[in-house]
Amino acid sequence: MSCFMLPECILELITNTMRRYLWSGRANARGWAHVAWNKGGDKQIIFSAVHDDNSPNQVRCKEFMRSDGKSWDVDKVKQVFSETDANAILGCPICPIQGDLQVWGHHPTGVHNVKFGYRWIVSNRGMEGDHSSIWKTIVSMATLPKIKVFAWRLCFEALPLGRKLAAVGINPGICKMCQGPVETGLHAFRECPSIKEAFDLSNLSICLPAGEFTDCKAWLESVQLNMNQEQFTFFMTLLWNLWNRRNKWIHDGQLIPQRIVVDYAQLLSADLLNAQETSRASNPSASQERWARPLQDRIKINVDGAFNPTSRKVAVGVIARNSHGMMVDG
Repeated sequence: MSCFMLPECILELITNTMRRYLWSGRANARGWAHVAWNKGGDKQIIFSAVHDDNSPNQVRCKEFMRSDGKSWDVDKVKQVFSETDANAILGCPICPIQGDLQVWGHHPTGVHNVKFGYRWIVSNRGMEGDHSSIWKTIVSMATLPKIKVFAWRLCFEALPLGRKLAAVGINPGICKMCQGPVETGLHAFRECPSIKEAFDLSNLSICLPAGEFTDCKAWLESVQLNMNQEQFTFFMTLLWNLWNRRNKWIHDGQLIPQRIVVDYAQLLSADLLNAQETSRASNPSASQERWARPLQDRIKINVDGAFNPTSRKVAVGVIARNSHGMMVDG
């Protein structure tokens, strides 16, 4: 920062240009003067004080502030600068000094947890990850959290089925509902004869795709294409109740009729859907438009700002996210 004391007779002539072009920045050179040094109307131009950053005794902004750094030293500013410049300087707010904070820079909340850290690592390594639409469908289901967890475990074949138990030597692994082949996810929830009656009673058989599938996740991805969100929610609720029916038979020896299982799944789905609609009606803000992902290979940048006229503080936030909704920078 360079500070000058100039006579008021030429302030109006050179103020604007001086602010754009004062010095060249070189150690032993001075920038081009827009007004000759010996031309100042009927008064001689005299520099009563010159402060150069390249000089041994440099002058800094902090020397025009009070010792606490929270306000300007009004007397000193008015003593050194002209009235116009002094008023401009005193009109500049000084940012309050605050302590350092630890902020996670890869999420808009500034808070770090395992989920955000994992997403950052995946993005930083250039890994695309699994962005199947089945995950969004499961999250959007109007049902109990434990049914969503059940659906997630089913997609990952993470349920204690016969094949899993046989792998650790607990039992032979055959399906105890039909005494048939090895109990896999596809067999227990799609192929087992003991479960097909439930699909017929619930009128879901016509929505279930035919063909061969490698695992439960591929099967459920195909199922969701034939159903709307409400139907798929009921379908997963039915599978959860059939899972409980299986466990009741294996562990307690009690076999619940499939008609009861289907009726309970329908009642539970209807109650949860009505509860969600009632909640939305009582809280209109919950149904407001939400952030939408950009197109493939595009970056969406969202900006927001706030100003407090009392404290004269300004805050600006910027976040950039890719087509997967993952933060790129911010």
